[in-house]
Amino acid sequence: MRVEEGTTAFVDYEMRDEDGELISVVNLLEYKVTSGLGTTLVNWTSVAGATAFGRLTISATTNTRSSSGDNYRFITIRCTYDATKKCTKEIDYELSDIKGI
Repeated sequence: MRVEEGTTAFVDYEMRDEDGELISVVNLLEYKVTSGLGTTLVNWTSVAGATAFGRLTISATTNTRSSSGDNYRFITIRCTYDATKKCTKEIDYELSDIKGI
């Protein structure tokens, strides 16, 4: 996936259990955003009313590059379901340079 630098990204996700089935009841869903340089841009954030699938909105500010080598964003999603079970997923995308950094 490619996102133009400095624009809002809409990132779809699905959380599945160890059998590959869509999780039926999510107790807690959190995500964080990290740059390709390893800098945490958005610390762990809870998603209110979370379900096993949905769309995260990543702000235009988060998608602004800090240097010419800052080309990727990594979204780490962690989910607690069935009270004690956990799963994690990572989604990444590339930033298209439109600001000439």
